[in-house]
Amino acid sequence: MTTQQLLESPAYVVMSIVIWIPITVWIISMVHWAVSGEIDVLTAFLGVCTALGLGILAIVPPAPFCTPLASAAAFLTVLLYPYFRNMNEKRQLGALEVQGVEKAYEQLAFRPDNVGAKLKLAKLLWGRGLYGYAIAISEKTLRGLPENVFHEEFKMLTSWKNQFREKPTSLPCLDCGTQNDPGNLHCKRCGAPFLLYYARGAWLGPDLTKRVLNGWVAAMALIVGFPAAAMTLNRVLIIPAVIILGGAAGYFTYLAVKPSSTS
Repeated sequence: MTTQQLLESPAYVVMSIVIWIPITVWIISMVHWAVSGEIDVLTAFLGVCTALGLGILAIVPPAPFCTPLASAAAFLTVLLYPYFRNMNEKRQLGALEVQGVEKAYEQLAFRPDNVGAKLKLAKLLWGRGLYGYAIAISEKTLRGLPENVFHEEFKMLTSWKNQFREKPTSLPCLDCGTQNDPGNLHCKRCGAPFLLYYARGAWLGPDLTKRVLNGWVAAMALIVGFPAAAMTLNRVLIIPAVIILGGAAGYFTYLAVKPSSTS
């Protein structure tokens, strides 16, 4: 089928109209994320431009295959949207847990012997997946305390031990690199609240939405941009186009996966 035949076919007309449904949903979402502060204005602008580019590529295709390819990419984006929102909700819940860890460390700064803050910290660390440290901190905190007073805490500790039977390993402080054994709340060398860095995690933080969006832009450059350039441009233009698309895809992939600052 030629491009002219495609433009005259009923399937093209339907596809060129329907594709704007997922694109509109995605654009509205990006505007909402920009207004709510989840992504910056520049990232939202690039995302909107990429989405509009998909729509234009579908309704004014330089080659017949561009319309179904752009449509598939647009609908795949919307199909992944619920999964992405679920990830974002987990991030928000994780952010609340990290705030709890930060508050517990603040309480311990005023009262290093604060039993309640230590046990709260242990619970939060368990929720963040630092099982060995949660158990070690709870054991160390509850040692010598009356079990009839801290019945629920002892019961919780027993349950944790039954769930996690592996030998916990030491973790390095991200400030100075010193290995710290389970049970330590602060780095034994520099005194940094090193567990807070691990509770945050490399992908936690307000930039998760931005990471996913950067990854999406990179994927669109590879999945849609490369084939469109290869099939429509002449030999003189195809090499610089591939270099530009490859560079853009690499840059946005880097933005999507680079470690967050723990400072």
